[in-house]
Amino acid sequence: MDNLLPENNAINPHAAQDDQVIKSVELSGDQLSIEKAEADTPQPYVLSNKVIGKLIATLNINRVVYVDDYFDFGIEKVIEHIVVGIAKNKLEEIQSVLPQVEEEARDSWESEIRSYWDQTDVPTRRSIMQQLLALKLIPDTEDKVAANALDTLIRPQVENYHPVTPEDWDANKDAWFAEASTEKKLLCLFDIQFTHLRAGTQVPVNGIIILEEAINAVGAKEDTYDGKALFGLFSHEFTIDSEREKGEEICQEHHIPKNLFLPLSKKRHRDPDKLAAGLQMLVLNIYTITIKDIIKDAIGKAYTRTSEELDKLDVFAFDDMVLHSSLKEGVWEGETMIRLFVLLLQKHGWDDLASSPRAGRFNELIRIARELASPRLIKSKTQETPKNWRRLELYQEKESLNAFHTPLRLGDIFELNSKYQYILLSPPCDLMVRSGSEETMGRRGRKETEVKYVDLFRIKDISYENVNKLTGEQLSVLGFLKNYKTNKFGRISFKERIIIPIEVLDLAVLNSEGICQLNLANKPEIPAQFHPAWLERYTILINHFDKWIEPIKYLNIILAKPELTHQERESLELTKSNYLNPGTSLPGGPTYENDILDFKFRRVANYRHSASQHLLTAYSHFLSRAAEDHDFSIGNNVTAEVDKKS
Repeated sequence: MDNLLPENNAINPHAAQDDQVIKSVELSGDQLSIEKAEADTPQPYVLSNKVIGKLIATLNINRVVYVDDYFDFGIEKVIEHIVVGIAKNKLEEIQSVLPQVEEEARDSWESEIRSYWDQTDVPTRRSIMQQLLALKLIPDTEDKVAANALDTLIRPQVENYHPVTPEDWDANKDAWFAEASTEKKLLCLFDIQFTHLRAGTQVPVNGIIILEEAINAVGAKEDTYDGKALFGLFSHEFTIDSEREKGEEICQEHHIPKNLFLPLSKKRHRDPDKLAAGLQMLVLNIYTITIKDIIKDAIGKAYTRTSEELDKLDVFAFDDMVLHSSLKEGVWEGETMIRLFVLLLQKHGWDDLASSPRAGRFNELIRIARELASPRLIKSKTQETPKNWRRLELYQEKESLNAFHTPLRLGDIFELNSKYQYILLSPPCDLMVRSGSEETMGRRGRKETEVKYVDLFRIKDISYENVNKLTGEQLSVLGFLKNYKTNKFGRISFKERIIIPIEVLDLAVLNSEGICQLNLANKPEIPAQFHPAWLERYTILINHFDKWIEPIKYLNIILAKPELTHQERESLELTKSNYLNPGTSLPGGPTYENDILDFKFRRVANYRHSASQHLLTAYSHFLSRAAEDHDFSIGNNVTAEVDKKS
């Protein structure tokens, strides 16, 4: 294999842009001089070049090596160019580079060219290959275009840039590793698929094997590693969208830590900003994972301290803080304990993170990461993780909400007929079922003043773009739920409320699936976590609906009589429907069949307090909005305008 490693300042023939013209090629001793016509950096590369320059300066990158068998300018590539050139009637152009090609018949020149090639030195071979490439006999491959793009991006920013073959890498890697330090870092990019065997062996070489060897050679897996070498893969084997997936696959199959490399697709060559952004993420990856490790370590220690502190909570404090406080406020004790644990965990986590020298190291890494991440060239296609985590912060989903028979809360979202969704907006204190006197036990206040009805608001989708188009007047009567659906808000109109008996929604608390339904012939079991207030509430609800359904049962008996006229039957059905519907007409209203009273509602989520409180405040402002006295001074003008329109 030819050793074609360019000198530090040598021009890689494949790195020339299509608009660059070779003016002359001179060979003096062992030195090859290639003069190209002047060409400014292509306009699309201006910003991306600045970003790469910033990365190299910030991280003290002294040398960049790109390993790809594309740079193997051996005799086979020469033969390929000759064959293609003759086929395109370019024999004279071929002869201007290789006079030995005297005839079109391949048999007459191939052996002579191969013999000549074996006798020439490396600079001469490089010169021949450069001139053949300049003839543009073979269309650009993706490997070539990607190499050109990388060259244009990196070469102006670093003096030591080496596009090399795998064999060149083997010959020089030890010297490069020895030279590398935190002040003179080495950045290495490897193609994955190579089409040659390692010299003297029958072992195929690929970029992943080289990556593993390089990581081990510099001790990158050791805790004391100083980060003197940075690594990445640059291949056409995967797309930009599948880079993350490919990275996970390589990590699992080859046991390479995520923070030591990042795979980049050669498809990025089509857009300089995407290519620069990929390199930006490659170096940023190292810092983000280290930052996450610091946080994980801090939280791990905080968890241990929190567990120890919770163990020290004696029975007297437990009785006050968990049992009696939960009982008084009508809160499940498990929720109170989780609240206490998270409180301590956050406290100890902050304390550990702020401790020296951890805080200094964390802040320094954040400073570097912030520097590397700016400017943001391309907004990458975000995976679902950020959106899912934001929704986790804003919503409690139905599984945990209903499984624990959580009492009604501000922000509870109900689905009607598996189609329409509504949100409950009511002051939290009005929804609590507290323990107290015999008069208030199981109720929301005294019997004569307790809350009987609550407000539900229909939620409708609205895109982010359409929210920005709303006028101030429109916004004054609307509320919004963030992250309601993918790329959409939930919109509610404060003018369109549904008033519903609170007992109907309380049925969701009794049901482990959050369904507002009651089988009066087979009452639901009392959930084990119900405290005395909700035990009493359970009895109140059962008695309420037993009594409430009596007129319906009576109407059903009458409706069963065959002698009823059509008009009488219609009238009785209407009466039954009106009685079943709880105060407000709802689409596809409640039903009562086979002793099952079904209001068609199901609790599907809760818009958490911090977010739903904003909606409640906005609703309160809507209710308290002022109306000015009408302006009687414009009456004549308004009348005149109306008359004109008439």
